[in-house]
Amino acid sequence: MADVLKKDPNLNVVVRPGMRVIYIGINLLSDKFKDIRVRQALNYAIDRQKLCQVIMRGYATPSDSPLSPLVPGYYPVGVYEYNPEKAKQLLREAGVTNLRVELATPKGRYLNDYETALAVQAMLKAVGIQADVKPMEWGTFLDYTYDPSAKFELFLIGWSPSTGEGHWVLYPLFHSDNALRNPDGTGDNNGSYINKRVDELIEMIAREPDWNKAKEYYREVQEIIKQDAPWIFLYVPNDITVVRKEVKGVNFRPLHVKFAYIEKK
Repeated sequence: MADVLKKDPNLNVVVRPGMRVIYIGINLLSDKFKDIRVRQALNYAIDRQKLCQVIMRGYATPSDSPLSPLVPGYYPVGVYEYNPEKAKQLLREAGVTNLRVELATPKGRYLNDYETALAVQAMLKAVGIQADVKPMEWGTFLDYTYDPSAKFELFLIGWSPSTGEGHWVLYPLFHSDNALRNPDGTGDNNGSYINKRVDELIEMIAREPDWNKAKEYYREVQEIIKQDAPWIFLYVPNDITVVRKEVKGVNFRPLHVKFAYIEKK
C-alpha cells in the first residue's frame, strides 16, 4: 500500500525506523521447548531477510536484539543467521524428531502478521517442524496467551515501549515478576521466561544513575536473552506516515505524530 501511495502527487509518504519489535514468543512451560537447543533451532530456521523483503516489502529490518535500535539501552547482540542445517543439527542433538507445534497469531493487528506466521510455518517445515498456524481475533488472542492455564505454545506478537526506553521492554517481557507461571504474575512475560541473572540486571538498570554503567548492564542482559532464545526473533517494522502535501510542520516521533498546521491555498 505504501508503494501505491507514493505515486500520489498529493501525498508525502514518510518512512522511518520504528520502536516496535515483532517476535514469536515461546511458552517455556511446554516440555517441547525446555531444551535450549530446540529454541535456538527455531531461530536458525528463520530467514529474516526474506520476511523483511518479501512479506514486509522492505519496510522492516531483522531483529538483532530484543530492543529496537531506537530504544535507549539497545545493544546489537547479533541476528540469528539463517542456517537451516544448523537448525536440523541442533534438533538432532536434542533428540527431537517429528516436532509439531501450534503457532497462534493475530490477523490484522500488525501489518502482515498472519502472512508472517504462514511464512514462518513454511520455514519451520523445511527443517522438519510442523507448525499449525492458529489465527485469532485480537481480543481472543490476548485472552488465550495471557491465560496461565492455556496450552499455547508459540505466539506472534509485537511490543513497543510506551515510555520510549529499554527498561520498559526488559522488565515487562523478561523479568520473572511478570511470568505467567508465578502466582502473582500479571505482566507480559507470557512465555514464563525466568533467569536469575536477567532479573538482577534488569533491577540494576532501574537503580543505576550512571548511564555508562547502565549500558553495560543493558549489553549483558541482551546477550543472555539472545543466547537463551525465549523468543523467535523476527523484525523491527518501519513507521509509515502518510501526510497530505498541504500539511506543513509535521513533527515525527517514534511513538506519535504531531501536526503543526495546514497550509491554506
